[in-house]
Amino acid sequence: MDGAGKSTQAGRLAAWLAKNGRLAPILLKEPTSGPFGRQVRERARQGRNLAAEMEILIKDRAEDVELNIAPALAEGRAVLMDRYILSTAAYQGALPGGDPEAILAANANFPWPDATFLIEVEPSEGLGRVGRRGQIEAAFENAPYLSKVKEVYDRLNPPGLVRLNGMAPPDEVHAKITQVVADLMASF
Repeated sequence: MDGAGKSTQAGRLAAWLAKNGRLAPILLKEPTSGPFGRQVRERARQGRNLAAEMEILIKDRAEDVELNIAPALAEGRAVLMDRYILSTAAYQGALPGGDPEAILAANANFPWPDATFLIEVEPSEGLGRVGRRGQIEAAFENAPYLSKVKEVYDRLNPPGLVRLNGMAPPDEVHAKITQVVADLMASF
């Protein structure tokens, strides 16, 4: 959810992996800052359209996988995503006509993460945090829409999903994330 601490925890995990991992991790965010990612954000500001968003999001993800994710994985690097497939399923699945399962199926050919950390907060808390940063994006960050996004997240249970309490202190959330990652690293 927006304002849950995703970017903070992704940055902290990247620093932890840089100290404890085998190779330097790569930290990415979707939608990307590339041409398709910019189109997603621009179109959303003009009015949400599920079909158009999905088409562009898939193109953005395909480009991200080709240029960034696949090469990093081939090098044996950890790839950290600040939003990825599950986020698309929840955010686009919450739009009128959205079908989270169909969205997951449309993304089936992309690399699936070993772990997905869902940092859970109530929409009102997340919006309050985003508002205090002065970064409200009206197309995405409004209470009724985020409540629908939360409902979608609540129904999803894909392999590797780790739900975390976003109201817990950041150090506690980080410790739980690094424990899961350490266990994953030990299994490779």
